[in-house]
Amino acid sequence: MSSLLLALTFLVQLVQADGNAVPVDFYVFLGKDGDETNVSPRTSMNIKPPDNTTGFPILCKDRCPVFTQSCGSGCTSPQMRWCPCIAELLVKDLTFDFSALLGAGASKVFTLGDYVEVSEGQEFFHVTNGHDTLFSLMDADSSKPYARRSGRLAVWVSHFIAAPNDPNSILAGTTLLDQPLWQGGPGAGVLLSAQVDRSSKVLSHEVGHVVGFHHTAGPSLLYKYDHPECPKEYRHVEMHPLIFPSCEVNIMGYWYDGPYCCPGAASASSSFLLQLRAGRAQRQTCLPNPLNNYQEAHCCGGNECSYSCPKQMPEPKFDTKEHEKPLAKMLHCWLHLRTVSEPKKPDSALIGMVNATSMRRHKSAVQCFDYGRKWGSCVTTQ
Repeated sequence: MSSLLLALTFLVQLVQADGNAVPVDFYVFLGKDGDETNVSPRTSMNIKPPDNTTGFPILCKDRCPVFTQSCGSGCTSPQMRWCPCIAELLVKDLTFDFSALLGAGASKVFTLGDYVEVSEGQEFFHVTNGHDTLFSLMDADSSKPYARRSGRLAVWVSHFIAAPNDPNSILAGTTLLDQPLWQGGPGAGVLLSAQVDRSSKVLSHEVGHVVGFHHTAGPSLLYKYDHPECPKEYRHVEMHPLIFPSCEVNIMGYWYDGPYCCPGAASASSSFLLQLRAGRAQRQTCLPNPLNNYQEAHCCGGNECSYSCPKQMPEPKFDTKEHEKPLAKMLHCWLHLRTVSEPKKPDSALIGMVNATSMRRHKSAVQCFDYGRKWGSCVTTQ
């Protein structure tokens, strides 16, 4: 077989693989920023590790618009605006993160769709209420240039997003929990802050909510995922968040038990829980937490340490040992639902959580609010 034919065969296979992937469309809202008008949002300029080698300002500086801004007397700082380069990196991360739940040889889950810059007014560039704006975007019909489309994921990018009823709280992203891409349905959507950095994996976290993933650390609750339209092995999942520290970091939330000690004595309750987990295991000595350590480390309880984790916090991922199996089941189900038409359910049959694609009919959904590296909450809205 000639090298040309081999190359063409590979190209056809690649196109077929991407053809099964979910297109991710980016709608980037333009607005007024300082003295400039009709400009795209600014991106994060974070260059702390690992963003010092893989961050947006490092990899996209030759493709995105870059400018300088005064930061005081005799001081200037570089700034960069959103452009397709950032969207490409985010989709690359989505593909890597979600593929870890499907195993080697699996087809790509996501592929880059359209990149559209939209001038729809300052209220979409500088969002004063993330809750209301998300629902407005989800409800947009096909006459709007940013409307979500069937079988695709829409990512709406704004310069600034304020939390509901708190203009001083900045949301990194918000979306609705459990958004199946029903065959012929309206598609899914995420409202994303342009100023998130790459290493925080905010978009992967938000798309995790779209798939149906709840937070994997936080208040104790039993999260039930049910889709009877899926194959038997995937249709029902029950998942608990972490109730003890862990040495792993999940994209959907973590309680990292770092090697550093808490100031002061451990509380009686934390001591009891840690001893319960460790049994009679030999307690370890924690290291003091240096003041210049930029990474947040959850302490293991001073002299009550029963084990220690690496100094360097691991990179976040979906396939942590505590939650890999339930998250993988939900992802398999979500991908299967692309081949299924949305079932018609009477209002009387609805109990508990209502998925996002039913929100127009039932006027309720579960919305997740997230604040960057500190994830927020998922609450039922009316």
